[in-house]
Amino acid sequence: MTPAKIIALIRSGDLPAINVGMGSKKPRFLIGPDDIAVFENRRRVQPAPAASPRRKRTESKPAGWINYSQTMLEKANCGRD
Repeated sequence: MTPAKIIALIRSGDLPAINVGMGSKKPRFLIGPDDIAVFENRRRVQPAPAASPRRKRTESKPAGWINYSQTMLEKANCGRD
């Protein structure tokens, strides 16, 4: 992680830290080991649940279904036999 990212996490409140800088121009942050552990546990990625196997697509047609492309081919070839 870059220092800029860490400072952004501190300023957003996601990472607790103490400013031990003497002035207001350049803050110096201290982060406790317990705070780092809590932060890491909060951001830990959980394993994804196992995906169910995908089912193959069936070629079933609804009742009353008409294949218009096949019908058009049959009409076009009707006089050529």
